[in-house]
Amino acid sequence: MYLPTLYLLYHYSFLHNLFFKKDLKILLILLIIFTSLVSIILSVYHVGIETGLIEETMSCKTLSNNNLSKDAILKQFESNLASSCKEVNFKLFGFSLASINIILSLILTSIYYKIYLWMKKNVVIDEMIRVNHAGERGAIKIYEGQLKALQLLNKDPELQNIIKEMRDHELEHLKFFEEQIIERQVRPTVLLPIWDLLGTALGFGTALLGKKATTLCTSSVEEVIGGHYAEQIDILSEKFKEEKELKKNLKNLEKKN
Repeated sequence: MYLPTLYLLYHYSFLHNLFFKKDLKILLILLIIFTSLVSIILSVYHVGIETGLIEETMSCKTLSNNNLSKDAILKQFESNLASSCKEVNFKLFGFSLASINIILSLILTSIYYKIYLWMKKNVVIDEMIRVNHAGERGAIKIYEGQLKALQLLNKDPELQNIIKEMRDHELEHLKFFEEQIIERQVRPTVLLPIWDLLGTALGFGTALLGKKATTLCTSSVEEVIGGHYAEQIDILSEKFKEEKELKKNLKNLEKKN
């Protein structure tokens, strides 16, 4: 029952990041919680028998030899040699082992449940960081694609300066999320190379279509990113109030967008 505690030591070591994904670790914690609850139920049943609240079954009566005659069996019962589940042969601080198991199981289950909630929160926060990182990266590639097209055609220096300024803002935002990825040990999306290619192509294509298409694309990018931040701020305010620093930074980024 208490072997799962070893998993907690393993979880907080550097090895867990090498071998387990976070979703799998959540499933393992849930399995540990389930086994703890089963242990509690069995221990409560046994304590009930010990205290007489639950009637013991015939299986609690054991005979020393199945080949005894009827007379020998009767003598064994009469001499009270048969063991009973009600008998507590060992106590620690006045508690039977079943009672101690209930207490320890309840403590460990509460600890495991707190860890489960903490890990569940991390999955949501990690997804936020991953999405924001990919979004900022995509926005930068779109702006860079537009700049390449405008510079290639030698068109609209004023628009180029506006796009450069927007790109520089997004580079600052990207830096923040790259720091968050390192600090929180978040795995970036594996689709980043495709994201970069599509972003550059979209930016280049809209710039070729003219100033109206270019400005429409940039305003849409800013609107989508700002919308994501607003949704995430609401989630943090409602469910993860302790993430005050992240919420503060997202609000600042939302204002800049």
